Amino acid sequence: MAYKQTKTIGGTAVSAILSVNPWAGPWDAWQRILYNVQAEESEAMRRGTRLEGPIADVLGPRLGMVLVEPLEGTITIDDTFSATADRLGYVNGKLEALIEIKTAGTYGKLDPMPEHYRLQVQHYLWAFGINVGYLAGLKTTNETFRILDTAEDVAFAISRGAAELVIHKIERDPLYESEVIPMLRDWFERHVVGELPPAADGSDACKAGLARYYSERDGEMK
Repeated sequence: MAYKQTKTIGGTAVSAILSVNPWAGPWDAWQRILYNVQAEESEAMRRGTRLEGPIADVLGPRLGMVLVEPLEGTITIDDTFSATADRLGYVNGKLEALIEIKTAGTYGKLDPMPEHYRLQVQHYLWAFGINVGYLAGLKTTNETFRILDTAEDVAFAISRGAAELVIHKIERDPLYESEVIPMLRDWFERHVVGELPPAADGSDACKAGLARYYSERDGEMK
């Protein structure tokens, strides 16, 4: 996947900005967009990248689609938004769906579908102008993930009950464009274009961001 970091709101930033992501908040999104502050790469992030292709190879036949990695990589809209689809699904040469691929380890959850994943897919459906998306995730233990490398490995683990392929179909919600996008545009204008820090929330990202933003400081502040 040809991901490109831009000073825009991407799919993973949406839930953080809206404060519905258990792992990140507005300060994480703000620092990543404005200052390119990246989270330290974790084992979960590495395995997601490593297994995206093998999972897609197993998923395609199950959906009855040919899954193709988009040639354009990261697309941008109005220099404000960006989107990077994992795969696009075709049936008889016709584009039918957008595919987002996840992995969930020992403590991860895929069912019911987490809200931050749903928002991410809605963002991509809006950006690409596609009406149907699938969020597909491989769920197994952290230990099992470490021995999976190929599509054959993934298929074998699923066939033996050692892993589960969870698939959610997601219809494009028109409310995302009419209600969420205007909120995100307003946030972008205030906090990215205007470089105004988000409201303090006590998070680790907030503490680090305040220290970076107010590099010269004296005394105390609430």
